[in-house]
Amino acid sequence: MLIFGIGRMCHIAFWESHFGEEFNSDEEWLKQPYRIGAKLHPLTIEQNAITSFKSRSTLVPCRANIIGPALFMQADMIIGGADGALGRGMQWQGMSFLTTLHYGPTRHITSTYIPTLPGKLFYLKELAGPLSAECNET
Repeated sequence: MLIFGIGRMCHIAFWESHFGEEFNSDEEWLKQPYRIGAKLHPLTIEQNAITSFKSRSTLVPCRANIIGPALFMQADMIIGGADGALGRGMQWQGMSFLTTLHYGPTRHITSTYIPTLPGKLFYLKELAGPLSAECNET
């Protein structure tokens, strides 16, 4: 069982999307079991500051020990969530949620493998789009 959330930069279990460029193929990427002291994406650090550290980005670790696709892709069932709404129309997760569901599997966007696994993904309705900017037209 894999219980997860989708990261702002589409990570799963902090396996960041930028790791994909290190591999020549998705097959090679899928064989990676874990990383010790993996460097997190700057927007993952920002996400953690917003969601877990009351905006104190200086307190967020820049590295993490993480599981890789060789482990999380073995899940026989998933339960995931997307709840990245901040209120007053603000959110941080709409783009990563919609990309996860509509892009198709690629090692360059880790979360795009999630729809290939059996299980459930729960989400807040406001994340489902449309992703329209709020601006005043003159």
